[in-house]
Amino acid sequence: MTAIYAYFIRYWRKLLIFICLVDVFIFLVIILLVPESPRWLHSIGRFDEAEAIIQKASKYKKEIPVEVYKELREEKVDDQTENSNASVKDLFHNKVMCLRTIVITTLGFIINCVYFGVSLSAIRLSSNDYLAVGLSAAVEIPACLLSRLAVDQWGRRPILGSAILMAGLSCIGIAFTSDWLIMVFGLTGKFAISSCYNIHFVFAAEIFPTPVRNVGIGLATMVGNCGAVLAPQLMYIGVVWEQLPYFIFGCFSGIGVLLILLLPETKGTNLPQSIQEGKTLGVKIASADLGETGSEAQCHDTPFDVMEME
Repeated sequence: MTAIYAYFIRYWRKLLIFICLVDVFIFLVIILLVPESPRWLHSIGRFDEAEAIIQKASKYKKEIPVEVYKELREEKVDDQTENSNASVKDLFHNKVMCLRTIVITTLGFIINCVYFGVSLSAIRLSSNDYLAVGLSAAVEIPACLLSRLAVDQWGRRPILGSAILMAGLSCIGIAFTSDWLIMVFGLTGKFAISSCYNIHFVFAAEIFPTPVRNVGIGLATMVGNCGAVLAPQLMYIGVVWEQLPYFIFGCFSGIGVLLILLLPETKGTNLPQSIQEGKTLGVKIASADLGETGSEAQCHDTPFDVMEME
């Protein structure tokens, strides 16, 4: 949409003001219409608010028996105090959580850096700047739709790894080709890295346990923004060798592929609702792969999971 805005609003100050006003409107709509996460409310003991949201949502899906809510209230969760006092320190308290936090945040840095690097090179796609930026933005629409369908079908880790590998190879292709091939590799790279951008948030949300999910995603976003800041500076290296920035983006993508191998697959598993479940997430997935059943393979079903399975 920015390309369309810029086509009609040519003065950059007015363009920025207009974009900010649109963002403020979207922010107000989200605040007013989107409810709080019932998982998070339940994890910190705010049962009344969680039940109200679930009951409202269940009207459109499956009615949840009252007995289920009573069982949740009477259930003694051993780590309730841990969940209530969870902070950013819990992301690094255990070796497993520490490794996954470092991997997720590093992936955020790499994906943001490559994403903005490819976006900044969009003007090489066409002699018309507005058309070039418009094509670069338009390819994100199928990327978002297809990536969501693909991760549900084949899993988070293989799709994310394939997408970031495709983005890296496209960057290398941009570096060593010219003419119309630049457009092909440029749009392919933007498609792939846009898919990574969306899958990364889904993957991170499924790996971080509920009490620290917002903190973990916030940390990954902050580190990722550092990659976004670095991308324009890397583009300046092109004065030394024009192809060097794209070669660097390709190398970053290769590192990202290797890092993804350190993360567990989360397709078909329940979200970890406590710090302990987050620590043992990989063990549970491994048990499920071996065909085991019960609590070792999956977390206990809750009203949240009942709603998701419908």
